[in-house]
Amino acid sequence: MLSGCRLMGAPGPVSEEMAACRQFAQRGQGAIEQGNWQAAEVLFAQAIKAYPEDATARRHYADVLWRRGAQREALLQAEEALRLAGDDAAIAVQVGEMHLAMGRLDDAHRLANAALDAQPQAGPAWALRARVAAREGQLETALADVHRALEYSPGDRPLLLESAELYRAMGRPGHALAALGALRETYAEGEEPARVPYLEGLALAALGRHSDAVDAYLLAMDRQTPTANLLARLAEAQLQAGNVERAAHSAQQALSLEPSHSIATAVWQQVEGQRLANLPRE
Repeated sequence: MLSGCRLMGAPGPVSEEMAACRQFAQRGQGAIEQGNWQAAEVLFAQAIKAYPEDATARRHYADVLWRRGAQREALLQAEEALRLAGDDAAIAVQVGEMHLAMGRLDDAHRLANAALDAQPQAGPAWALRARVAAREGQLETALADVHRALEYSPGDRPLLLESAELYRAMGRPGHALAALGALRETYAEGEEPARVPYLEGLALAALGRHSDAVDAYLLAMDRQTPTANLLARLAEAQLQAGNVERAAHSAQQALSLEPSHSIATAVWQQVEGQRLANLPRE
């Protein structure tokens, strides 16, 4: 819930301007909870117009603007919120995430470090720094920072997923599988998103456990509408597991969705090669 304007909840009387800011901000939060983002934007704009020195209202206004796609305007509001708030780790991370989304890695890294200077145990700041390092190709550094973030936010789903992705990118499928197992435990049985079994399938295939990979991909297909990539990976695992006809069927399905898909094409060519090799000779 929105805590209100910066001095909301402080003892003693507040100015008329601050009271108006408080009211607009509360209504803006209510609009967000109802899914009315357009109204929320108007209300937060009125909040900061009533009391321009409030950092919290500007921060939430920036969030609403960002969601609409007004990135530059949102960044300006967030940076002003940071200036007003001073050493506020949460706002520094917010601004840093915006810079990261806009490809400004140096600024994102600087703000992550500023947040950590203000609050060394800020999990989101460690996570931001990890994402910057990953974008820069510094996977070991990124993984170390993700682990630091998990120390302060254990069980955080996006962080566990990021750790699994990093392990996979580093060619460590066993560790990726362990991270995905920890992620799976945060969901009730059967409620994990398709991305979890899909990544498990990739890790299992990399470990040579192709039959288990098939099962994982089939589970992912139960969680979402099959994509060409998922069908191609399924075909690849089925072929490696010795299920040639099933691999052919999955590859055909993938190619019907994306005719130039490289993995599906390779599987289909291998299937055709095996079929030709098994034809009786005259």
